[in-house]
Amino acid sequence: MLIIVKFFWKICLFRQGPENIPKSVPITVAVLLFYVSIALLTTKLVNPHQSFYHSFMTVGISGVIEAAFIFSLLGFKSVRQRFLSTYCAFLGANTIFLILMLPVDLLVLEFDTGIVSNIVQTVWILSFFWWLNIVGFIFHKAANISQLQGTILAFIVESLAIMAVLQYQQPNLGT
Repeated sequence: MLIIVKFFWKICLFRQGPENIPKSVPITVAVLLFYVSIALLTTKLVNPHQSFYHSFMTVGISGVIEAAFIFSLLGFKSVRQRFLSTYCAFLGANTIFLILMLPVDLLVLEFDTGIVSNIVQTVWILSFFWWLNIVGFIFHKAANISQLQGTILAFIVESLAIMAVLQYQQPNLGT
């Protein structure tokens, strides 16, 4: 297990790419299940008043959008055979990142104002940009695009996922 965690950590440090992950449905499913459990746990810890159903739907909606985007990108670049390893790298890096960001997310909720709040929010924003670069790196390696293009696409997919989740959580916002 520690070897797998180290591998995904190396992806987060831009030292490994998704090309080194075996194209395997069982591995991808195992990483997906671990990601969903960590995502549900962190969602519930950060927002304890949200029901399990809404937490599950939040994780599910964003996961489907991200998977569809990755599948479409790889199809557009004619490397769809890399989907399993790319999605596995994405989920594994996301899992590591969720675990790392949990204390920061909880601190953001704890401190509303003051210098500590500003520092924590700055760390959160910098971490978000790091995350975009991680996803951009994965896209760069998997789809044979530049790091900048990958990071821009990462921003687009994360924005789409956030908008869809917000639309789901507040369906009467536009009426």
